[in-house]
Amino acid sequence: GIVLTLTPQTRFEDGLNQASLNGTWVQVEGSEQNGQFLVMEIEPEVQEADIELKGLVNDDGQGASLWGYKASDESLEPHIGKRVELECHLSGELLSQCRLDD
Repeated sequence: GIVLTLTPQTRFEDGLNQASLNGTWVQVEGSEQNGQFLVMEIEPEVQEADIELKGLVNDDGQGASLWGYKASDESLEPHIGKRVELECHLSGELLSQCRLDD
């Protein structure tokens, strides 16, 4: 998985705190700095079948991935090596039907 680093500046919204995160669907905003993924804001999110992801699509030799998610189809393939904002269908831990988010 991807290691996300909380900082003293991380803001927790709507009553969330570090102790209440386990098992909670959240929206995370932050940035990558020197190979670390720093979390700036965490807020609650309603679990849905679609997910929005923004970042670099990688190819680890076993297929494309974004934030550690793999796709059950080839919808991530055209974006390998690009920083994108995608909306995808999420089933379990697999993405599908990824498309550029307008």
